[in-house]
Amino acid sequence: ILHDYVTAGHGVMLHGCTIQSHCLIGMRATILNDVTVGEHSIIGAGALLTEGTVIPPRSLVLGMPAKVKRELTDKEVADIDEYAKRYYEYKEMYLTMRK
Repeated sequence: ILHDYVTAGHGVMLHGCTIQSHCLIGMRATILNDVTVGEHSIIGAGALLTEGTVIPPRSLVLGMPAKVKRELTDKEVADIDEYAKRYYEYKEMYLTMRK
């Protein structure tokens, strides 16, 4: 289940998980069954979140297996929404160019 304002990088594998709102999932991250990623979190590129992992809100998560490294700053939280908005704008631009 993907909530609002989730950005998933290239090659991400999401399998039976829940990603709450305002999250950034880095390229080639793998998130397995029954994982819940709390809102306003960043999952680093290449991270592996194993079955049943629960990530608290505002977390920076890195590694294989992934671990919470620290809480995100207010700036990092704000940046997540900017990334999502940028991808939305790219989509709109692409659709306009196709007409």
